[in-house]
Amino acid sequence: MSRTVKKTVAAILITVAILTVAAGAVYLAFTLSTPALRLTGRTAQTIEGFGVTGAWWAQELDDPEYRSAIVEALFSDEGLALNIYRYNIGAGEADNPDSFVTTNRASRSFYVYNPETGEFEYDFSADPNAYAVLTEALSPGHTVDQVILFANSPHYSMTVSGSATGQKETHLLNLRQDAFYDYADYLVTIAEHFVSEGVPVSYISPINEPQWSWGGPYAVQEGCHYEPEDVATLAEVLYYRMLDSDLPDGIKMSLFESGSVKPGDFKPYLEALSAKTDVMNAIDHISVHSYHLDGKISYRKTGAKLVNEYAPGKKIHMTEWCELPCEHAPMDIGGALITAQTIAFDLNYLNAVSWQSWKAFENIVESNLMPSENGTVAEVRPGDVAKGFFGGGYSDALLYGSTETGELYFSKRYYALQHYSKFVTPGSVRLECETEFAGAFETLREYTLPVSAFLTPEGKTVVVITNTTGVERQLKSGDFNGRKAVVYRTDAESNMAKISEGITGKKISLPAESITTFVFD
Repeated sequence: MSRTVKKTVAAILITVAILTVAAGAVYLAFTLSTPALRLTGRTAQTIEGFGVTGAWWAQELDDPEYRSAIVEALFSDEGLALNIYRYNIGAGEADNPDSFVTTNRASRSFYVYNPETGEFEYDFSADPNAYAVLTEALSPGHTVDQVILFANSPHYSMTVSGSATGQKETHLLNLRQDAFYDYADYLVTIAEHFVSEGVPVSYISPINEPQWSWGGPYAVQEGCHYEPEDVATLAEVLYYRMLDSDLPDGIKMSLFESGSVKPGDFKPYLEALSAKTDVMNAIDHISVHSYHLDGKISYRKTGAKLVNEYAPGKKIHMTEWCELPCEHAPMDIGGALITAQTIAFDLNYLNAVSWQSWKAFENIVESNLMPSENGTVAEVRPGDVAKGFFGGGYSDALLYGSTETGELYFSKRYYALQHYSKFVTPGSVRLECETEFAGAFETLREYTLPVSAFLTPEGKTVVVITNTTGVERQLKSGDFNGRKAVVYRTDAESNMAKISEGITGKKISLPAESITTFVFD
């Protein structure tokens, strides 16, 4: 090796060493230094609420006392205080003699076959348990004020395959070409009945995750694939059917429950919808799901930009999320941390005005999940690994219990959502906040120490901070120094525990792997 080459190699090695030390210093500075929490003075979106979906657990709850316990946990001020409930308009697969579904993910429908007449007819007593959950959630003392009627698939009688799980091949539209109007009429007829019963229906959502394959040999739940032009066509048909109905003007379509906000999955559907001027003028938001976005900020920012480009002026509703793949047991603090981080990211970067969890309740008789006192899964029955925690990933529920024994468990995810839903009341305005750091420091903070702040209609300022790291962190209280606050915390040992009430000092301590909510007067 020549002397020149040796000098060059030495210079490269020294440069790498300096950069390595510098990177370590940046991380060390981030770890050891104390940033200050400050409000920018800028406001963002107005929060419309938090909610949950009624598929498929609600139809299983036939015991009134047990059902009431679940409703209280979800829809009371003492519980999650959720104000949005997504009612599943089932596609009838539970009553379909030719159903492909072999799990509990087949739904009841109000549109049932009458063997005496040989016709499908409406029977609004056909889904009693699910409807009982809805009516109790709307009864005095409960918090629901907004109901979304959503469908995963057209009714099985309107499909190509005869099953609401899709065709035998994937990525094919399963709604018959001659049944677009029938499906729109089906949705409107059910909505009209709900309204006549006093249900505060806000939206009809006809489509769910149209991008995904649906159907095929492994279909296990109701679902239907739509190409972008199919979504636009159905939306237009439903729009005109709603105009020609007795529905109040305030009820709108929710479109289009996108399974992804990644540009390749999201943009083609927005483009197709944007060409339907009447439809776009009639809707007030674009609905999306946050699956598979755990820990990702850039896709959320891009998704918000795409909505602004193709649906300017429309809000964003985040209508479904659970951890996928589920890597945390129900009582694992890791599940709570990723839930809280996801809520923060969806509100801070997607600018969602509502946030709705996917599954409220999991029956451990069905899922074979038994949370134990030490936070592990105590029972996964032999032969059912594919349906258990690590095999199938069914640790997505907020509540776990047994309809046979009457047991009811509150998962750590439940408390993560409660840190937001209990205090960030509908009408709260998100406040943009920052630390004194910028650049690399700020990037590290937004991922590992997400902060969300809100001004409630009652005049309180709510700040939620999640410390996802394994070390204690501290923040200078900054703009909140000297303000009176009530502080609540969830960590591995505690669940929404009230840890202090009084004047905030100069520093805020955030234990490792914890969620902390500050409610400032």
